Amino acid sequence: MSLRRKTSTKPVHVAVVTDTHMPGHTTLRMEGCWKKDNSLPQTSQVAIPPDTTHLAFDCDSITEWDSGLVAFLNNLLNIAHKRNIDVNLDGLSE
Repeated sequence: MSLRRKTSTKPVHVAVVTDTHMPGHTTLRMEGCWKKDNSLPQTSQVAIPPDTTHLAFDCDSITEWDSGLVAFLNNLLNIAHKRNIDVNLDGLSE
């Protein structure tokens, strides 16, 4: 898995987007500087809808990242696994 590294201090944000044309499909749009020294959200703050069966990521707006992002994603993947949610990791790569 590789993510682009850009230079910026844009605040971290996660938007939960559901697809009205594909029930159960949720995308997490992530943006900002995902470094552990920043104020990163807890996975418990990300409200993945209970009817989610497929989870995808849109990380095009992440400006910088380090192990803080990796830890956040790892926690989300664990939650998805426990909830039997299929995960598409394509949005994490460049």
